[in-house]
Amino acid sequence: MEAAVIAGNADGHEKTPYLDVQTLVLIPSISLGVLTSRYLKGLHFFEERNLYYLSRLSHPENHFLVVLSEGVDPSYLEYCYRQLISAVGLEATVIDKKFAVVTVKTRGRKALAKALLDDKNAFERLKTVLSEYPNPVLDFWVVTSDEVELADQLGVQYKGQPRNTLGMDSKSSSRTLFARAGVPTPKGYAGVYTLNDVRDKLRRLSRETDAKSFLIKIESEEAGNGIAEVDRIAIGFDLEGFVSGVSVAKSEISKLSFAEQLYLQGGIVEEKITAEEVASPSVMMEVLPDGTVRNLATHDQTLHGLSYAGAKFPAASQYRNTLIDYGYRIANLAAADGVRGLISADFVAIRSGSKSSWDVLGIEVNMRKGATTHPYYWTKTLTQACYDEATGHLIGRNGLLGYYASEFFSVPDLSNVRPKTILSALERASVGFSADRQSGVFVHMVSCVPILGKLGATVIGHSDDEIEYYRIQFIDFLKNLAN
Repeated sequence: MEAAVIAGNADGHEKTPYLDVQTLVLIPSISLGVLTSRYLKGLHFFEERNLYYLSRLSHPENHFLVVLSEGVDPSYLEYCYRQLISAVGLEATVIDKKFAVVTVKTRGRKALAKALLDDKNAFERLKTVLSEYPNPVLDFWVVTSDEVELADQLGVQYKGQPRNTLGMDSKSSSRTLFARAGVPTPKGYAGVYTLNDVRDKLRRLSRETDAKSFLIKIESEEAGNGIAEVDRIAIGFDLEGFVSGVSVAKSEISKLSFAEQLYLQGGIVEEKITAEEVASPSVMMEVLPDGTVRNLATHDQTLHGLSYAGAKFPAASQYRNTLIDYGYRIANLAAADGVRGLISADFVAIRSGSKSSWDVLGIEVNMRKGATTHPYYWTKTLTQACYDEATGHLIGRNGLLGYYASEFFSVPDLSNVRPKTILSALERASVGFSADRQSGVFVHMVSCVPILGKLGATVIGHSDDEIEYYRIQFIDFLKNLAN
């Protein structure tokens, strides 16, 4: 039996006709490309980022079940409970009665969907647990063939993309979708599978642009793990010289591994955009069950090299409306093709010389709960703010709200501090999020501190100055704990 597909609201109650959906089953299966899965450190700790769904329990008919791999620190769940008890009035007895965690023994070696499909005992245990809850609906971090197969095997409907739309956010498909939507993109070509293909396409591309360097992007890799760069001068070399001039963005990924995945997945080549001023904004949209599209947020992302490092909400006012306009064009086309659930798009915004306006170019489309999803929903959940699409702002009871989020907060010797110590100290400190003042720091991915010496945080405030104040205070707070 093929599982039914629905989509609904991540924050709060389901919209009609899905009010009968009473048990949300979050399976944050991080199913990504080979290079991303292998080289993005701490990837499986992403699983704990989307526990904002606990707020659904404020509805008397809702239950919440989450599937996690080993390694999530129990103290983090307790921290989330306490934050939601304070922010939305949830009672501890309600959480105990209507929330459960199912653990799968993967330790991050496999994405959860694949682990459940491969482990008969774990699969049967989940199936038994699901039978104890009313009207279960699965919600995944990303939907791939493994997640669809898991939903089919369980015989349970799921939220998100149907089978026939999988892969619509590959690099090539993204360029096609941008073109259909009338969104400009960097000049480039799809359909490369070897470095020889790349050289041939770049020789053609170099005649169409004055770009000093070019990017090679593998179709289904993320977070900078499938990107390489090559200077214009290398295009004229013989193949051996050209290959020598290719630089993989992440130094730990060998050129051979990059070439192997390029051959297996395919990819694109693009001019690298440079200007006097460069920004990396994004827009987040949602396609509802009936195909209706709504804008959720805009962000300005910060990059470390070509990899994501953090994001600020909202995006700059100079191009925010352009992002929202492009977001609607893209999401409406995707919705017409059958896509449901979250859809975001990344851009590069540039401005040079005396020009007052910014040019915004489409880079890629993502159909998953990316790095800007959980900061947005946690902020909305903790503050009970409403998103005003007309202005692109979140509005709380004390006025406009913004935030900065990153998964790379780290100080020397932080790995020596227990997650429970960080959480208990943060809740006592003035820098921690306060539901009364609607500002402060909320943390996530704290379970990876002992292993990677870093954690994630969303810094919430009513102004850029307040957000920056709490960001700096939080770093000092971590330094004091680690000393």
